[in-house]
Amino acid sequence: MPAVDETLQTARFGKVAFKSTDVVGFDDGIPGFEHLKRFLLIENSEFEPIKFFQAVDDPNISFPLLPPQAVRSNYHFELPTKERRHLELEKEEEAAVFCMVTIDEDPTKSTINLFAPVVINLLKRKAAQVILFGTDYKVDSPLLNS
Repeated sequence: MPAVDETLQTARFGKVAFKSTDVVGFDDGIPGFEHLKRFLLIENSEFEPIKFFQAVDDPNISFPLLPPQAVRSNYHFELPTKERRHLELEKEEEAAVFCMVTIDEDPTKSTINLFAPVVINLLKRKAAQVILFGTDYKVDSPLLNS
C-alpha cells in the first residue's frame, strides 16, 4: 500500500504533515487511553532528548517520551516472548524503547515511568506499552537524579 500524505492540526505542535507509513499502531491502545490506537513519534530539536507520541485520533493528546537510558544508564529488561511475538520483533535492533514522562512545573517533581516502557517495532510500526512485573522499576521514578 503506498504512503498517503496527511496533515493533522495538533494542540501542541500546530499543523503536522505525515505519511500513513509514519503512523505507529497500538493494537490495544495505551492503558487509560485504549481508544487511541494510532500515534506519530514527533521529534523537535528544542525539546531533545524528549520526543512526543502524538495521538492521530485525538490531536489534543500527546505524551512526552524519553529513552530510559537518558536517566538510568543501566536500564535493561527482557521483553517477554508474548510481547515479542505480538510486536513481530525478530531482532533486538528492530525495537526502540521509550518511557513516558510526566512533566511538572517544578522540575524536581517530574517523573518517568520505568515500570511500563513503550516498545516500538520500527520496521512494522507496531507498539505496545509493556508492564515489567517482577522488577524494581517504578511508574513514578524521579526524572532528575533517577
